[in-house]
Amino acid sequence: SAQGDSWETKDLQLIASFTNTQLDASILQTPYQNAVKHLAQQSNLWVEGEQQEKWLRFREQGSSKTVDVENLQELNGALLSNVFVSGKDVSVADLVLYSQLHSLLENLNDKQKLSVPNVVRWFDNVQHLPQLANQTVFEKVHINQNLTTQNAQDEKKVDKKAAAPQKDAKLEEGTKPQEKEAPKQQQQQQQ
Repeated sequence: SAQGDSWETKDLQLIASFTNTQLDASILQTPYQNAVKHLAQQSNLWVEGEQQEKWLRFREQGSSKTVDVENLQELNGALLSNVFVSGKDVSVADLVLYSQLHSLLENLNDKQKLSVPNVVRWFDNVQHLPQLANQTVFEKVHINQNLTTQNAQDEKKVDKKAAAPQKDAKLEEGTKPQEKEAPKQQQQQQQ
């Protein structure tokens, strides 16, 4: 059961705020998993499926160990092609992970944030969901938008540099031997 200012209580308060549900004592006395499911099912936050279950387990396991940038790599990879952890729609897993990762992201420096860009993007999306506009459980974490823009530009530059030599090689391959020699002959004639 969730009591006081525990991580469980904060999770439940955040979910209740999102679903615009009153958090009464009976819910706080309920085992954590049951309370989360109960609150999530009152709205469309409960998504059946292995992704949600996986990240809810990550949340519960993370309560007993320190979460750092290194163990965010799996989440960063999962968010590469997803807006939210369970796909294209927000789920209860997004809210409990947001709750879990709030203090970590609040304390990461810019270089650390760059190492998990998908997590930072997802985190910023979650904290700006309209349903959380009036929540009072957590303060918004400032995310430097230049970081995400700079990171995307850097990735494009790397892609272009990697592709450039290949293009040149293909042009050389496709060039006829006479075309390579023609400039040399023209230079000799001009002299």
